Amino acid sequence: MKRKLLILCLLFIGTQIHVFSQDLEAIRQELNKASENSTFLKDFKYNLNPGEYQKLSIILSKNANYHFFIYNEDKKTVEFKLVDKEKEILPTKITLKHKNILDLEYKLKESGIYTIIINNKTDKNRKSIILLTMDGDDNLTKTLSSADVKEVTNENADCEEIVIINSSNENSQNKQNEITEDEIFIIVEQMPRFGNTDDDKESGKLFREFIAKQIVYPEEAKAKNIQGRVYITFVIGKDGYIKNAKIARGVHPALDQEALRVVYSSPKWMAGMQRGQNVNVSYTIPITFDLKKDKKGE
Repeated sequence: MKRKLLILCLLFIGTQIHVFSQDLEAIRQELNKASENSTFLKDFKYNLNPGEYQKLSIILSKNANYHFFIYNEDKKTVEFKLVDKEKEILPTKITLKHKNILDLEYKLKESGIYTIIINNKTDKNRKSIILLTMDGDDNLTKTLSSADVKEVTNENADCEEIVIINSSNENSQNKQNEITEDEIFIIVEQMPRFGNTDDDKESGKLFREFIAKQIVYPEEAKAKNIQGRVYITFVIGKDGYIKNAKIARGVHPALDQEALRVVYSSPKWMAGMQRGQNVNVSYTIPITFDLKKDKKGE
């Protein structure tokens, strides 16, 4: 009975995503507001022509409680599914946040690779963002590495991590063996490394220490007792320098700008490599501003 009610609920509101004319930044702000009580992991942007669908494979942990936040205004038929080995996984809970945002909550029984499918069943182009968050943030202060991917893939540990494996548009040609000039990877054979180390995890530790030393708590934020965690996305270019840094989830303009300043002040990295070539690699990291701690960046 419970399953039937859940399916009916999904048919009514759960899988109908309206991708509206509002710009993506406005959508992102609305989703961030609705998800402020959970930990940001990743946002997925899509731009689909009529009849197109997009797949994205991710590694998720059985010990985490995940939320997909979806903007839904007029129930236009853009369908969202979470799939495990071609079997659709139903949410454990569906909540209508505010008036237009759905929170699809998943408690997974197994760690492994899951597939997100976004299917545009309309006769118009649809463009929007889906936001993924997690309850709790014990392990999110570290930068992802290729070692983390291997650990979760082999299920050797119950690691509360999300790692993006690949994305693909089924209507695009398969260019798996080609690396284009502007292509951006999230996981590569050899991840970028910060500092004088050949170890991925040590590289992440050194970068966090660099951020902690460089952070200067803005006086404006101090005066107003503003604190919180800023999430920054950036690309480590094939030349080893950071570019395209932006706020994925902000707290206050003063804190956001300081987080961006520190990330851009990073010295050169050792570039990531895929199939023997230097490539662009994307990262998302949190930077914590806490007035109660001597250490301001994590």
